[in-house]
Amino acid sequence: MSYIRKTENLTNRIFVSPTAEGADFTTIEDAVEFAKTFDGHTEIILDGGQHFIYDTIDLYNENGYNINIKGLGSDITFVQSASQCDGKPMFSINENYSSQTTFSRLSVIHYGQNAGNNIFDIKNDSNHEFYDIILQDSDKVFNDESLENGSLFCFNFISDRNNNLYNGSCSGGGSIEFEVGTVNNTPTCFKLVSATTAKEIIINGVYFNGTLGTDKFIDYNAAFTLNNIFNVQNCGGNKIGIFQSGFDFTLSAGTYADVEMIGNSTYEDKKPHFKVNVIDNVSTTTVTTAGTYYKANFTNGSSYTCKMKLENNKYTFLSNHKKDMQVMITGNLQVNNNNRNVNVGLKLNNTGAIISPFTVRCLSSNLPYTFAFLAYLSDLKNPSFFEIFLTSSSNNDVVTIQDLNIFGNEI
Repeated sequence: MSYIRKTENLTNRIFVSPTAEGADFTTIEDAVEFAKTFDGHTEIILDGGQHFIYDTIDLYNENGYNINIKGLGSDITFVQSASQCDGKPMFSINENYSSQTTFSRLSVIHYGQNAGNNIFDIKNDSNHEFYDIILQDSDKVFNDESLENGSLFCFNFISDRNNNLYNGSCSGGGSIEFEVGTVNNTPTCFKLVSATTAKEIIINGVYFNGTLGTDKFIDYNAAFTLNNIFNVQNCGGNKIGIFQSGFDFTLSAGTYADVEMIGNSTYEDKKPHFKVNVIDNVSTTTVTTAGTYYKANFTNGSSYTCKMKLENNKYTFLSNHKKDMQVMITGNLQVNNNNRNVNVGLKLNNTGAIISPFTVRCLSSNLPYTFAFLAYLSDLKNPSFFEIFLTSSSNNDVVTIQDLNIFGNEI
């Protein structure tokens, strides 16, 4: 998580039960009203059974202290909206006063999936944690209206029959982290709509199970501004839904290159990788001075890119995350004179020594000779680039690389 939580001791614990004798309050609303003005951290413990909410509860402490709402277990304590709450959020966290709110060990059930039936509307500079929680039957579970510099952390959760688990339409740059969860019957798990400033987002270990061919794990809108912390790792599903919509990793510019989608069982890793196929190239490279390396001339025939920019014989690494890359090159070339040795290799950033030089021995002029070599490139980071260079054993030789297959992949 991206914030430092307060370390002061808990100073108040209150018990809520509609039926138990000796309870401090019979409704969550009354307990929260008391906790709003309390001068210290408050833990609200909910008894087992059903706790109904009839209108939106504004959840904050005006003195900046934490409020922790805790059940006896997600299969024992149920917080449920009444019909009077239809079209309204159950909880609105919309004041700057709150330092941190926590919900744990309970099930939260809204009235239904109609528009506006959100469980949590979140705004401003507050931090929120959710542990061991079941979230059901709502429009949006977490409606992030303006989290700003706050944070949202959700661990060990089940989301079922919600239109959205997370809806991000905020005005700030907060941090969101979801870990170890199961999502069922949810048309869009994470809907990233808009954000006017850079927003750090971390999503780890969320398990998505779509029920329709149009279900989406992540639905991204370009108006949602990204920065270089956006991780989606170790996620899996039933292959029915769409893993991601809106990210374009083939673009040669933009922030997509810093999005990490790795180790997800239903979606390929989005590490920087590319392929190039060159067939029947006629562009030539003249080696004016033997032993001096010159950039090879050729025109790409077809290509595929992920977080790489290709400009014929120039390959630019777009990610700002420093990584190594392995490049495999096979092809054939010819030279216009007999008995020539042509050396081929890569040059990084057009400086320094040739990487993985390879000799192609051409006995006869104007006949193609095959070659293959493997190069390892270390510590690539935008705007690192590499190119194929070559030289020959005699002055003024003219070399033609006719065919090429190039494959590069981040390691």
